[in-house]
Amino acid sequence: MARAKGRCELCGEHGFEMPDGRTYLETHHIDALGEGGLDTDANVAALCPNDHRQAHFSVKREDIRVALKGIASKAIGT
Repeated sequence: MARAKGRCELCGEHGFEMPDGRTYLETHHIDALGEGGLDTDANVAALCPNDHRQAHFSVKREDIRVALKGIASKAIGT
């Protein structure tokens, strides 16, 4: 979440403000934990709710996974 700075790491839209002042985004494991993915910074992205649903259920989910791998890798310098 800190890396995203309040913006969806896929589309760049700012998350919405919650009553306590925090910005709402959803965390997404790029490679699912149940499929051997790790709980590491390089495998987690902060997404808006719409992009999060697409990352799970869209016909573009594999393209989204590949894009998020590149975004996360670049952001953490690997």
